[in-house]
Amino acid sequence: MKKTLVFALVLLCATTLVGSALASGAMFEGKWEDTVSQRAWMRIDQNWDGNYDVRVFWGGGIYEGSEWYMTGVFDPTVDSLAYSNGSLYYCTYDGNGNTTNYQTQYEGASGIIWIDSNGYLHFLSNDSDLNSRMFVWSGN
Repeated sequence: MKKTLVFALVLLCATTLVGSALASGAMFEGKWEDTVSQRAWMRIDQNWDGNYDVRVFWGGGIYEGSEWYMTGVFDPTVDSLAYSNGSLYYCTYDGNGNTTNYQTQYEGASGIIWIDSNGYLHFLSNDSDLNSRMFVWSGN
């Protein structure tokens, strides 16, 4: 009887922790790598107000790349992050990794970020010139 009660309590606690992580959007946090081009990565961190700072980097070459910045708002009804403030920048770097040029390419992008049943994170923009990307979690 005691073993069954302890197991049930541990299972209940584990279920509660997983449920609260899903309900809070914590499942999105960490570093994700692009499965399509294998030249991109995404970093998602919860910020001070409970929303999520999202940075996406696409390498265009040794000394250039594109960077997206946006703030995701967790929607528990569909387990996704919605954003409406996406900005795209074109960047160039010197041989030491310092930014030498930072140009705004696009502002006001909107879309959603979600995780499918296989654990892949999808980044989809509502803007027609941006393609959907799929990322795998690579750690914190």
